[in-house]
Amino acid sequence: MHIPKTERLRRLLAKQLLQTDVNIDLIDLCRATLAMRAVVAEEGLILKGEESLAWAHFLQRTWRDLEGFYWNKIYAA
Repeated sequence: MHIPKTERLRRLLAKQLLQTDVNIDLIDLCRATLAMRAVVAEEGLILKGEESLAWAHFLQRTWRDLEGFYWNKIYAA
């Protein structure tokens, strides 16, 4: 998505959610780092699809990758 379109969407969502636009982050989860995916999984507000298979797969992948990261950090040193 292009930056102008993303910014328009962010402002529209902020208005609909009665928030300021600085409180809204739009994240491309397919390209997000593990740290960002973990923040989204733990703190993100899901607007649509919370019960979807795609969201379940995202959570499963994120937790699996986090487990692998910490396992490597502890045991692969």
